Amino acid sequence: MSWEPRDDSGPSTSDAGLTQSSLYEIEDDGLTRGQQIECSNLEDLLVYNETYSEIIDSSLALVEQQLIDNQMRQSQLKEEHRKYNRADITKRKVPVHLYMPPYFKDENGMCPPMSAEAREKQELKWFDPLMKEEKKWTPSEIKTLRTAVKESMVAHEVQPLCSRRDIIVSKLKNADITTTNKERRQWTMELEDVMRNIGYVKGKPEEEVLTASADYSVIPWNAVANVDFKGTRTEWAVRAKWCNELNPKWNRGPWPTEEVEKLKYLRESPKFVSWQMLALNLGTNRTSYQCMEKYKTEVSQHSKEWTQDEDTKLIALTKLTSINGHIQWDKVAQFMPGRTRQQVRTRFSHSLDSSVKHGRWSDQEDVLLISAISRYGAKDWAKVAQAVQNRNDSQCRERWMNVLNRSAHVNERFTLMEDDKLLYAIKIFGKGNWAKCQSILPKKTPKQLRRRYLQLIAAKLRLASGICSAVEAMKSGRRAPGEDELDQEDKEEAEKIPNAIMREIYEKLAKDNPDVTETPEEFFKRINEIEALGAPRIRALRSKPGYEAVEKHMNETVKKHQNVDEIDIESMSSEILASLRVSEV
Repeated sequence: MSWEPRDDSGPSTSDAGLTQSSLYEIEDDGLTRGQQIECSNLEDLLVYNETYSEIIDSSLALVEQQLIDNQMRQSQLKEEHRKYNRADITKRKVPVHLYMPPYFKDENGMCPPMSAEAREKQELKWFDPLMKEEKKWTPSEIKTLRTAVKESMVAHEVQPLCSRRDIIVSKLKNADITTTNKERRQWTMELEDVMRNIGYVKGKPEEEVLTASADYSVIPWNAVANVDFKGTRTEWAVRAKWCNELNPKWNRGPWPTEEVEKLKYLRESPKFVSWQMLALNLGTNRTSYQCMEKYKTEVSQHSKEWTQDEDTKLIALTKLTSINGHIQWDKVAQFMPGRTRQQVRTRFSHSLDSSVKHGRWSDQEDVLLISAISRYGAKDWAKVAQAVQNRNDSQCRERWMNVLNRSAHVNERFTLMEDDKLLYAIKIFGKGNWAKCQSILPKKTPKQLRRRYLQLIAAKLRLASGICSAVEAMKSGRRAPGEDELDQEDKEEAEKIPNAIMREIYEKLAKDNPDVTETPEEFFKRINEIEALGAPRIRALRSKPGYEAVEKHMNETVKKHQNVDEIDIESMSSEILASLRVSEV
């Protein structure tokens, strides 16, 4: 940029070289050559110079900032590329719902209208084997959904403030010498006010943002599903979960008696049209799903007898929903109106399952049950039932708890301290929660606790009615009602031996050992006498030198025969019996 003085009025009259009438020409190399700005004095020329300097400085600062941003973005891309190419990343999450039916969707995730065949299936309520069951929401997912909804509501509320902030910042950046100080101060104060409002909105607690009167239609559910949930939940699922269940406007408190009675009256009324209308008429801010769930699970009576049509439908549904031997009971219950998941499962496993055996337990099944419980424990009854085969989990539990678990009946007598603990547990957990009461009395079974409580109640009633004295009531309460029956059952079982399996064992033992001179009755009597002292004697015999050799021999025998697929039972039994060395150990 250059300037040169010009005097149109003639020669200068002052030695200073410039007068008030002097004009100056300014040439800008960036503009059109020859474009000039006339200045009447040197001060105006300096002002123009300063203005052009500010413009050039701001342009240079903008270019430098863009260069810095570009370098930062390059660094981020390099870091993302390095992470993506790491060897430890073998599996990346993808939105699975994009590859699930329905397969034809537009860019917004919308499906085409149903065909005539699909509408007919929907009217007839035919089961669709491709229908994907919605998985249960976890507490962490619910927390993520609440956080995402709050952030979306806050972002929508601060959007006008952010727009106003950007306008003010742009004004301040573009201010020049023509902008007065008063305007600058006004814009600065307005910017501070806007920033305070933005900080206040962003700092609101969740209770103030997620209110019952808030408009949740502004939430971008598609972004919530794909960004916050990374595609693990569909847009419809997150919107339905919030609008139908987690919305603060819905009443999620306990149901009072009056509300339940009104629900029952409205449902059983001839004017009932739909659950949506019932929820509106109820007037307690309940959703239609809440009303239906409450009525189906607690109000209506589900104890009606199963019909032949229901049994046939249940068998067909179990075959359709079975995947690798696992039946999806939630889906089955959806197509059994008036029946819960537990009801359909119990009905099928106890009455309709052709693979489940009913009736008397064999000795072989008892051995399998004992082995399965020693492996999985007396809690995971589903695995125990799989090991036993042809028996369901409830059958295995009842057989173990009531027949085979003799250790539970060893100490059935209740002390005064145990009685106090039992009454204290009932006071805490309530009558009927015997499994929870067992946590205070771990050496007793739930069935024993229930019998003891009933016995205490009966003794109290006898004492209050004057039928017996306090001492007699206490004596009658000291002994568990089933103890004598258990002793008699043991005696009868001992008299029944030898049974078929034990006689078969004796015959094979006599065949492989010709020196055996005992009769079967004498043999079994001697075995029972040894078995009665088995537990303490085994502990004592573990310290003997011969025990390790016998144990090693037994382990070798088990290891030899445990992985054989097809064997001759007769030859294997004879081989094992011949290889065993008969001894007390």
